[in-house]
Amino acid sequence: MFSRTIAITGVGSTLASTALLALAASPASATNACSAGATLVSDGICEVAFTSGSHTFTPPAGITKLDALVVGAGGAGGPTVGSCSTAYGGGGGEVIVTTLSVSGTLTLKVGAPGDVNQPYSSSANDTSITQGALATTSHGGISAGTDGCGGPGGTSGNGNSGFLGWGHPYYTVSGGGGAGGPATRGDYTSGNGGPGVVVNAIPNAGATLFRNDADCFGGGGGASGLGTTPTSESNHRNGTATCGGGDYTFAGLEDAAFTTYSQNTPRPHSGGGGGSYVKNDQSEISPAPVSLAQQGGSGYIALRFDAPTLPNTGESSTALLAAAGFAGLSVFAGASSLLFRRRRSS
Repeated sequence: MFSRTIAITGVGSTLASTALLALAASPASATNACSAGATLVSDGICEVAFTSGSHTFTPPAGITKLDALVVGAGGAGGPTVGSCSTAYGGGGGEVIVTTLSVSGTLTLKVGAPGDVNQPYSSSANDTSITQGALATTSHGGISAGTDGCGGPGGTSGNGNSGFLGWGHPYYTVSGGGGAGGPATRGDYTSGNGGPGVVVNAIPNAGATLFRNDADCFGGGGGASGLGTTPTSESNHRNGTATCGGGDYTFAGLEDAAFTTYSQNTPRPHSGGGGGSYVKNDQSEISPAPVSLAQQGGSGYIALRFDAPTLPNTGESSTALLAAAGFAGLSVFAGASSLLFRRRRSS
């Protein structure tokens, strides 16, 4: 008497591997695939951005969430007005995070930068999204310096004030308000731009796809002054800006007087206010002081949505691959059960 064992192995594992590879290679099983024009910014989150002009956007089929970051344009800084010796920072644009419907075409308009010596215009400087009867508007910051002597700097789009003039008796410097707060007095002859807003710190951002966005928008413009006699370093200060706002920096100190300057222009598409500076190195207002000012930063719209699920099954590829793995193991188990023992008498 003898026995013979016949084993059939490898069938299940081969079939499982084949099934898994086929699903992984199948275009229909891809995850985190963003529609044309969108960028994958993190796992499962797509983004499409708009930096100028007017647009329409149709939400992709299959998404379950659509959120928007909406930034108004920044106001321009204000140079010397008339016989005054003044420097004003522009106001930062308003910054909003909102949730939209996943169906229905969006009409988008990105606010244009505030121009020097031009008043605020809602039609030009506001950024907006319209979807059906719902309209979301982020107001542009106020361009500063169009109201004559004394300030203040430009007000932000959401109402934070510019700094009311401060400086040497011969001239005034006033920072612009930011989306996160009013402008502040700098050291003696400067005005700091108001703070902007960090996106994930906006109260409702935690419930949106922008909850991990640490970028900053809507800073007010800084105003800097280069004073008259006495020509000491304490008489020359730089108003600073953050979160996209612009400013000027004096440098080249020689014989207790600054001789050069550089500028940080507002970050593009940040809604930052423009900066300004005034220079008067005489003991009298005449000859006229030298001043410069910057245009504001343009507005901005970012739309974020979840990567669409598979249109044919509604299942994610992760679930499908897991299911395929389970099926492969079942096949393997079935094939392994074909081990059998035949007996015969001799």
